[in-house]
Amino acid sequence: MRLPIFPFAIFAVMLSSECFAQEPDSPVPEKDKESGSSSLGPTLELDVSRRPFKNFLTDEVALKPYLAEDGTPEDFESIFVVGSLQAKVAIFWDPVVCRLLGVLDLDGKKDPVEADLPSTYPYILQAAGPPPLADASGDPEYFGFRLVDGSPEFLYTFGSLVVEERIWLEDLGKTLKQRFSFRSPSRPVTIKIPEDWRNRAAASKGTWDKNVLSIPVEDATEVVLTYQLVQPDTDSTN
Repeated sequence: MRLPIFPFAIFAVMLSSECFAQEPDSPVPEKDKESGSSSLGPTLELDVSRRPFKNFLTDEVALKPYLAEDGTPEDFESIFVVGSLQAKVAIFWDPVVCRLLGVLDLDGKKDPVEADLPSTYPYILQAAGPPPLADASGDPEYFGFRLVDGSPEFLYTFGSLVVEERIWLEDLGKTLKQRFSFRSPSRPVTIKIPEDWRNRAAASKGTWDKNVLSIPVEDATEVVLTYQLVQPDTDSTN
């Protein structure tokens, strides 16, 4: 699969190696290649690569899986990097812990205080705390990914949960979508996002209690989280 090269300096390095549409040891059946709902397709053409990357996490809990024996954080060995020629952001997803690690603003020139941005900027979103599905008993186990409507969909289990997690960008990279699908869960599912993400997040199903989303069993087949990567300019809306 040949993908275009990003004009941004960071992607000149990140996408210099071959980009993968799926794991070589986990072929996708033909019927799965067009299994996505057309209403959930991306509005931007995405580029997907998998490669080593410097560890940018700062939260102690999120860092735990990456600590060496001496307690120092190790870099990511092979994480997914997702972006688009039409958007100046990069998305990072790690199959080791099966979670969205962060979203990087490739411009990185804004003043965090003046622009009301998180202290982690230029990472607009940065993982903190345990994984979103940590309330499920057991550990995550990644077993592959596939492209659905041009978006990467990651396949894994988390304890007893069988999960499909898809991510894509809309509105020229101003909006990130994250779709979860759980196969026949035995009880309601909870998704916990970092507290700093909550004011940017909305959900298609479920009920929020602060930064924890509770999803009834009957709604667990499809839940879409929407993150506003660019906060609305309140002055311009008056």
